[in-house]
Amino acid sequence: MKAFLLVAALIGAFFAWRIHEVREPVDWSASTWSEEPIQSSKDLPAPFDFKGYRITPAATYILTGKVLSTNRYPLSGGSDIAPLDVAMGWGKLSDPVFLAEAGIRQALRAAVVSWSSAPPLDSDEITRSFSNNHVIPADAEVEKELMALRPGDLARLTGLLVSVKRPDGFVWNTSMKRTDVGDGACELIFVRSVEILARPKGR
Repeated sequence: MKAFLLVAALIGAFFAWRIHEVREPVDWSASTWSEEPIQSSKDLPAPFDFKGYRITPAATYILTGKVLSTNRYPLSGGSDIAPLDVAMGWGKLSDPVFLAEAGIRQALRAAVVSWSSAPPLDSDEITRSFSNNHVIPADAEVEKELMALRPGDLARLTGLLVSVKRPDGFVWNTSMKRTDVGDGACELIFVRSVEILARPKGR
């Protein structure tokens, strides 16, 4: 779920042991990225089995942007195939000018971008400019690369938007647009490759 939540009490309702907040200063100076993710429903592979799940591709997907935050979920539903969420921003939410005073929180498979004072962007632009992504690594090497992502990196994730099903009835569907909010608004990505396009100096 992606959301911008300005009411602190709602954040406080999250279980503390599953909250990740970017508290330490982050160097956001790596290159910005202006383009939205690239999504296509053409030439999709057939559904396939992966780690006990049936995976159905919904679109090919290339997500390029600034890593805002990452959070590991070792115990939540589906964590055996998607152990990590990566919140990423593009457009103005990849720009250090707008990120300098931003707070980024992840919890309960949600991502929150907020400011201590009035947001410098309107709510629609915030929604359109970032996503919280549940990532399914295609193999061990991709998982290693995903786990190495840090806030401030400019990265590209290439793969598939998917839905997944398990024999016990568990179902997890991806969002198909960048303008939704609330439950079901996250992208579920089967990640085939990870590229680091830029990192802050000294990392």
